[in-house]
Amino acid sequence: LDTVTGVDMPIYSSPFDIGTLDWSPDGNSIAYAVINPYNYNDRYNREIYTDTFRGHTTEPYVRLISPVAGNRYIGAINVEFLAFNTGSLTFEFSADGGSTWQVVGMGVNPEDRHFSFNVSGIFSPQCQLRMYDENHPETVDSFAPGWYFGCGVAPPEYGNQLTNDNGSHWFVDWSPDGKYVTYVFRSDIWVSPVDGGEDINLTANYGNNVIFPTFTPDSKAVTFSKYSGNSSNIVSVNLETMQESILIENGTNSCWSHNGRYIAYRVRSTSELAILDTVTHQVSIIAPSDGGTYGVVSFTHDDANVITTMNVGGQQHLFLIPINGGQPIQLTDHVGKQWYPDSSSDGEWIIYTNFTSNNSAGRELWAYNTYTKTSEKIFPELINTAWCSSFSPDGSKFAYILDYNFFTGMQSGGTNDIYIANFPFITSPTDLLLALLDDIESLVSNGILTENDAQPLVAKLQAAIAKLDGMLGKAVVPASNQVKGNSGKNNPGHTAINILNAFINQVEAWSGKKLTQKQADELISFARHIISSIEEERGVGKIAADETVQEEPVPYQLGQNSPNPFNPSTAIEYQIASGSSDRVTLKVYDLRGAVVKTLVDRVESPGMHSVIWNGRDDSGNIASSGIYIYQIKAGNFVQSNKMTLMR
Repeated sequence: LDTVTGVDMPIYSSPFDIGTLDWSPDGNSIAYAVINPYNYNDRYNREIYTDTFRGHTTEPYVRLISPVAGNRYIGAINVEFLAFNTGSLTFEFSADGGSTWQVVGMGVNPEDRHFSFNVSGIFSPQCQLRMYDENHPETVDSFAPGWYFGCGVAPPEYGNQLTNDNGSHWFVDWSPDGKYVTYVFRSDIWVSPVDGGEDINLTANYGNNVIFPTFTPDSKAVTFSKYSGNSSNIVSVNLETMQESILIENGTNSCWSHNGRYIAYRVRSTSELAILDTVTHQVSIIAPSDGGTYGVVSFTHDDANVITTMNVGGQQHLFLIPINGGQPIQLTDHVGKQWYPDSSSDGEWIIYTNFTSNNSAGRELWAYNTYTKTSEKIFPELINTAWCSSFSPDGSKFAYILDYNFFTGMQSGGTNDIYIANFPFITSPTDLLLALLDDIESLVSNGILTENDAQPLVAKLQAAIAKLDGMLGKAVVPASNQVKGNSGKNNPGHTAINILNAFINQVEAWSGKKLTQKQADELISFARHIISSIEEERGVGKIAADETVQEEPVPYQLGQNSPNPFNPSTAIEYQIASGSSDRVTLKVYDLRGAVVKTLVDRVESPGMHSVIWNGRDDSGNIASSGIYIYQIKAGNFVQSNKMTLMR
């Protein structure tokens, strides 16, 4: 609309709906929304374009929907242009970066002014496409390669490509032994070796009725939901025998606990959230029906809670739901729909997908820190492209789906691949200590602790922060790997660890008295995590140039529980040998040799670990006073110690 003359001037004609417009500040460009022409029935699936405004001149206006890029064969290069004139346009394609060109399309449709063509072949990232108007041959527009429709390999900052398929992948789970990733591809459940090898199709003869694959804790089978009409069962297929077994009828969206005892799932007919105890075969409803909002579920690292999606005021956020009863705890609160959660092995991070629109578009990868209670976007520069992720067993990497549209944010037409990237976030011990201080202050503000009670705890944490802030680039060296000529006694990090141990002793003394057992256990677990963070040199700088570190292998060890005797809880430290990839079990036995509690049953990374026994058995019952044996097994290593519970 010319606001001076009052005359309307058509500038763009399209067979597709056009949405909101906006001008650039210089008045030379406009941005607008168009329904995705490759998925016209999805009227919420819109793409954003920015184009040079050419008015009503005879110069052609061109939009490239899918530039070419590659390193692998694709069926066709789909190209569409829109023009203001009805003159003759020529498209040329170069597979070698511009040395040679071939004509691949000509002409214009004067009715709707759009035209498309395609080219087949094997293309390199140097391929280019260009257009010129035969009436104005001096004007040539060239287009660099893009990343749409299954073309190309992402830049290295987005990780290593695991799959190389021209199709749509969905849902990702990394096996507990670290060797495989399972996913949905073209309506089948597939398994791919992380280090290379032949992919396995587990459901080649199933048809389009399988979803939500997850590995069993021993990594020998994949569990998934199998649909038939309005019903679904949770089944498991063995990777070696390919034999199927039904685990749960009338269930979907399932996940195993790390210790292999529980399966969390959604009841298909009622939309309730349930837990199956595979030892007692009892089913417990841990959350009532919410109309089907519960999304993909996963367990926290300690198997105490299930992480899932719940509806809050029209938004879908992540919640913790205790498996033994208790109120759900909200984690995330930012705008969007948060799905596909997965917890890191140390419990510090939960990685998840945030959908920024109600139709599950706007896919973003985020990570939530369970200690600082903050969320961060993993790839801030990517728009609508990265989603559905799973941590590696040690939490250092993650597998995720990357759509081929990350330069523009346009919908990719369903084509993507699975990538493996390094997890980018490390929280410094100082930041963790500040978060622990916030937790103490929260206990005071809620009337659980008095200010006088909290003062010695606050003083200890502030002293530890002061020590760490004064480290000036010196790293903390674990006791098993001390710097030559340095006992560690004068190391600020070592001093901070001693202060934190004193903090732990104080909290243990208050357990069941000034603090509930749960409150004390959470503070102790947090403090031990900070100790591990310091020992692993996370965020505390580098070892001084004039110091050397002994490269002695770390052996397996089982420490004495502390406190001992104890009531009601005690901590057990254990060390995993260097280079170990063995599954670790740590169990508590009574004097008759019966298993009372399984504390650990998973693959652990080398180094020191700690676990708390709360004095309860696997069924949640309070154990009686007496002497108990706790035993660790890892590969050929076995060691046992005694401890005394005094009620």
